[in-house]
Amino acid sequence: MDKNQFEKQALAHLSRGNNEKALEIYARLLRADPRDRRVRQKLADLYNKTGRPDEAEKHYREVARLYEEDGNFRASISVLTQLRRMKPRDPELIGLLGEAYHNANKPIEAEKLLEQAVNALAGSQPEKAANFITSLLRYRHNDMALKIKQAELLESAKKTKAAYAAYREIIEELRRRGQLMEIGRIAVAALRLQPNADDLLQDAAEAALAQDDPPTALRYLQQAFQKNPRDARTLGLLARSFEATESPVKARHVLTQLASVLSSKGDHAGRLSALQRAAVHGNPEALQAEIDRAQVAVTAAAFRLYELESAAPGDEAELRVCTRAEVFIRYGFPDRARPELEAALAGAPKSTALLAVAAEVAAAQEDIDLALKWSKSLLGTVPTGERARVELRLAVLEGKDPADIKVSEPEPEPDDMMDDDDDLLDDELLDDAPVAPAVDDLDDLDEDLLDDDLLDDEPLDAAPAAFKAPQELDDPFAGDDEDEDDAPRSAGLLDDVFKGGTFAESDPAQFADSTELHDPAEDDRARGLLRLGLPDEARIQVAGRDDLTAVSLRALTCDRGEEQSSLRRLRDVFDEKGVSDPGAPEALYAMCILNARLNKPKLALRFLDLLDRQSPGWREREVKECRLALESLLE
Repeated sequence: MDKNQFEKQALAHLSRGNNEKALEIYARLLRADPRDRRVRQKLADLYNKTGRPDEAEKHYREVARLYEEDGNFRASISVLTQLRRMKPRDPELIGLLGEAYHNANKPIEAEKLLEQAVNALAGSQPEKAANFITSLLRYRHNDMALKIKQAELLESAKKTKAAYAAYREIIEELRRRGQLMEIGRIAVAALRLQPNADDLLQDAAEAALAQDDPPTALRYLQQAFQKNPRDARTLGLLARSFEATESPVKARHVLTQLASVLSSKGDHAGRLSALQRAAVHGNPEALQAEIDRAQVAVTAAAFRLYELESAAPGDEAELRVCTRAEVFIRYGFPDRARPELEAALAGAPKSTALLAVAAEVAAAQEDIDLALKWSKSLLGTVPTGERARVELRLAVLEGKDPADIKVSEPEPEPDDMMDDDDDLLDDELLDDAPVAPAVDDLDDLDEDLLDDDLLDDEPLDAAPAAFKAPQELDDPFAGDDEDEDDAPRSAGLLDDVFKGGTFAESDPAQFADSTELHDPAEDDRARGLLRLGLPDEARIQVAGRDDLTAVSLRALTCDRGEEQSSLRRLRDVFDEKGVSDPGAPEALYAMCILNARLNKPKLALRFLDLLDRQSPGWREREVKECRLALESLLE
């Protein structure tokens, strides 16, 4: 058909006022080409002019959609604005116009219109309001109240699956922010949608404990426990609840069960912590042997093959590959280390340093078969005296309890043959070591553990000496170790393997070239990234270094809840290096900050005082601002 000829006819009808004839011609043209924006808009204008707004609206909406599809957002805005004049109170049109302004890169107009649409639609059309909130969150991505409102609107619209997913995202974000009490409120809301979700029951219980409400926590935990009595998180929260309600017998029973569960999962550090807490609640002697075994397991599980003396890099190329691989392992990106490492191994397949790191990269990727393959390759390359440590690592990778492992004893050196009367490892220590009574099976858990008398008073043993109020000391290092673990460590069980040391020890001199010769700008960049709230990027700046300045800056990148352990590690390095080290001021300042994060402003001020005495004028303005802030916390 000749479109021009037909359109001339339509225009002729319009000039004579014959709108209906013109409508028929434009409708025929549109049927021939439904994507013709100009013809469709002419048709919409005629419908509007002839008093048929519904037909006009349908075509205007389609024209706007086609313009947006083409990327012609300004044209889309023009059509939607014309349509809005026809229906000024239509909230959906307001939202669509807001979307068009967003696509046209006009954020101020877009945000205003989207907010109007959400408020107008919330009562009558909650699902559409929730959809526009998704667009509005592009401008208010940290607005937690808006995210909660979206979840509530989806719930109101009976969109159960979408609402539950929204609540779960909110909970995870609140957890990252450390807003534990808010998590409880959202978890309770999400439980309306999925009443038996284990993680929500646990979240609600944890929030109740944070609010010092153990009875409420126990109600949630009772449901979670009945569903899965071997869930480690449920048992941990249950133990905390019993401790909070001063029920030591029940707390001790649950903690021993928790230790058993964690042991089966290979979480030796968690197992040790649970056993030590259980011992606090009475009869510690009965658990001491099991605690000793757990301590041995923790030490063994912490060992990595690249800590072997013989695994020190032999040249600069190996040093670079190994250091980068260790950094990637430490920060959870072992896959990034693998290509470079495999290329290096192709050129030096018998390198002890490369084999050791390759085994640990595979282990970090949970590729246990490959980790075992590389580890076994080391047995032929390491000295005889280090084979026992490799065997232990092999056993840990195979999932065995390190405390049960019998390692092959290294052959004594000829000069030392039977010269020393003190045997490094008496066979009886391994063969006849006392074993703690087996932890009661879960089937033995008292049936009334979670019944109505949960909160009944129980006789409480005298508080152990370790729980006495700490003394106020002048030494700035004296007040920040309330949580130190004073339990005795097992001695002698693996002395032949470690020769008096521990798995974690390594000679800093091995990496002197990579840690001491660094660009000072790295430290400035790390400080700047910390101020910008980018701890992961700050870690990369000081990765692979063990000088005191780098250790201090790395300590400040710790996640929420890890301040105490970071402070301990920093204290250990500071004690070793001493106040004469060039990085001592940075360390004192970092210890001040970490104590402040632990809500210990008085102790933080002590470190600041020591910093002023040792290095007067060091970063004067920063120290002054920190002091003023700490003093305000003490007012």
